[in-house]
Amino acid sequence: MIRLKRLTIRNLKNIGTGTLEFPPPDEDGGASLLGIYGQNGSGKSGVIDALEILKTLMSGRVLRPFCVSLIDTNARSAQLDATLETQTGDCTYSAVIGRLAGKPKVLSERFTGGRTVISETDRQNGNGESAIFSDIGRTSPEMLRTARDFAGNGLEIIRTQNMNRLRISPELELPLDTDFELAPQQTMTVRRELRRLSPVLEQFVPGLRMQMSGGEGGRYELETFRDGRSIPFRFESVGVQKIAASLPFLVRAFSSNECTLAADEFDFGINELLFGEILEAFTKFGAGQLIFTSHNLRPLELLEPDQIAFATNDSSDRFRRIDIPGDSAEMRDAYYRRILLGDDELYNRTSPYLISQALYEASIDEPENGEPL
Repeated sequence: MIRLKRLTIRNLKNIGTGTLEFPPPDEDGGASLLGIYGQNGSGKSGVIDALEILKTLMSGRVLRPFCVSLIDTNARSAQLDATLETQTGDCTYSAVIGRLAGKPKVLSERFTGGRTVISETDRQNGNGESAIFSDIGRTSPEMLRTARDFAGNGLEIIRTQNMNRLRISPELELPLDTDFELAPQQTMTVRRELRRLSPVLEQFVPGLRMQMSGGEGGRYELETFRDGRSIPFRFESVGVQKIAASLPFLVRAFSSNECTLAADEFDFGINELLFGEILEAFTKFGAGQLIFTSHNLRPLELLEPDQIAFATNDSSDRFRRIDIPGDSAEMRDAYYRRILLGDDELYNRTSPYLISQALYEASIDEPENGEPL
């Protein structure tokens, strides 16, 4: 068993400082869930960005150039601290990321676990990779190898904008919105994976299965099949495409207590009732860890208070839990009440009248002389 236990973020995007404690599995060893809520722009997606950075560094890979844009423009660097719980104890990895010629670089880092303590500091010539995790061999401390294996193989991250592809294996992903070419030896692998995932899709979207058509010249296309009719996947709704693309990750996180799935806008395009049923299945019968951001409030009626974190409007204390009287079924109502009563920590109030005025003024006002605003 291995899971993410704690994450602290500093100066990443609009997160000045924020710490998340991830709830442990229940006594029966079930799944660990944490839903992150908050209004638009409150910092929820920053958690997924932080986890993606950690996955890259702890896998021994180089950060992509865009990561430099995630560092707060008012800060010289960003810092991430992650604690993992493993069967042999906890380990913590900290990394400070700065800028060098428009690219991200690792300024310093530290790994602690058991008797292992490794520090890399004052790396003025460092690049966008971890000196600790980039060169690990069989003689490296076991806990260090465990952490790297978790980052490379156990931590999965999905985003809405990447949900137009179906992962068959780490080396093979198929587009849902166009046709593709397969080598002869790949077709059997793909068909076998479709047979494995199709019954799951049918439970998510009753009666809907997926298959692969074509084959002439080695070109194929993914399609759905229901009521005797087949439809190319590219004509299915965004919600159906997202569900299908999520299936390999959901299956793995549900069945393995060594897998952590972090999903941004997990509810996007998914029916509210279905979203609740997925979370309920994970809570009752899952084995892995699920971290998700969401705007759908249905989970507030299903999950326990320690399974929900709220992104606040306080940049210096971005994430926190709120005290809810009664049981978890009252969390949604309590959240609404706090917003309606003017809790500025949780929600910057909007107004339909001010929205209407802004829309109206935008429709009649134009920049003078054609100059941009």
